[in-house]
Amino acid sequence: MVRAFEDRERLVQEAEGYAERVVPEARGLAAQMILEAEAYREQRVIRATGDAARFVALLNEYSLNPEVMRERIYLESIESVLDGSTVFVLDTSQSGILPFLPLTQQNQTSIFDPVQPTQPVPTPTVEQPAVEP
Repeated sequence: MVRAFEDRERLVQEAEGYAERVVPEARGLAAQMILEAEAYREQRVIRATGDAARFVALLNEYSLNPEVMRERIYLESIESVLDGSTVFVLDTSQSGILPFLPLTQQNQTSIFDPVQPTQPVPTPTVEQPAVEP
């Protein structure tokens, strides 16, 4: 009987010790999550306010000179789309034939010799049969 009472007291003390350790950790974790959520909210509000101010500034500039702003927005959009893309610039002024580019192998460096320019593909000649009079 005495032993059961001592076991009961020991288990109660262990449970209270566990509660004293876990409850503050949980409260601290909850406070940290709340602070992170509030910081995220503030960040989103500041970003949205900045985006709205940028849009209003663009709208004001657009109302002053629509053609220039259309061109600017177009160029900025093209720049953002083509950023990171591989661009091939071909000089076709030497002949009217567009040179063959193996675009399926564009990431291999052995395709193009960086010292020599790309040469146009020669036009094949077709021999005409001799016509007898």
